Amino acid sequence: MIYVMTGLSGDFQKYLELKDSLFLKKSDDLFILGGILGEKGGMDILLDAMTEENIFPIAGKQELAALKFLDYMQSGDKSEDDGMKKEMAEWFRKGGYPIAQGFMALDDDKKEMVIDYLREDFTLVEELSAGEKEFVLAYSGLGDFDPDRELEEYTPEDLTDGDYTPNCYFDDKYIVCGSLADFEPEDDGFEDKIYHSENVVVLNHADNTKACCIRLDDLKEYYGD
Repeated sequence: MIYVMTGLSGDFQKYLELKDSLFLKKSDDLFILGGILGEKGGMDILLDAMTEENIFPIAGKQELAALKFLDYMQSGDKSEDDGMKKEMAEWFRKGGYPIAQGFMALDDDKKEMVIDYLREDFTLVEELSAGEKEFVLAYSGLGDFDPDRELEEYTPEDLTDGDYTPNCYFDDKYIVCGSLADFEPEDDGFEDKIYHSENVVVLNHADNTKACCIRLDDLKEYYGD
């Protein structure tokens, strides 16, 4: 079975509870589709996930920013990097501070492990099959969508902070989005629920910010508190 989770916002307890509710087997795969880091930090989630061979992280906007700024924090002389300092201060204001705070509380070995994990194990988009269906996973969908465009041609911004809307999709495969914060479903029935329409699945949206998960094989949904 293949599961896709998001909406954790750094909450380790939510991560554990939602993961435990899946009763994962060694033959199962869990993709965490962005939303890993956030207001509760998230270092514990990263440290746990990196020990599991069947957990595969996909970066969202916050994870990309964390790699950039945490790596900078670990680098050498910063005396002349005024531009980067301003960018990092802005990231702090937009939710990066608890992430940085949790990172700085780690020992040096774990700091290096976290940075290596963010750099080497996180992907931006995945294409896979489950339950005789095809899926494309990307945190904010496929910005500037074109069904004839190769996935390799999408930029990190297209995949984590793009302009994708759920009325654009492939005819023969699902697009699964981790979060479209500005998207408000017009149909009733999606408050605190994963959105489905045609060949699009949106886990987090304006009416659902809960930690949640979907099993791709049969589209069964799971929710955290």
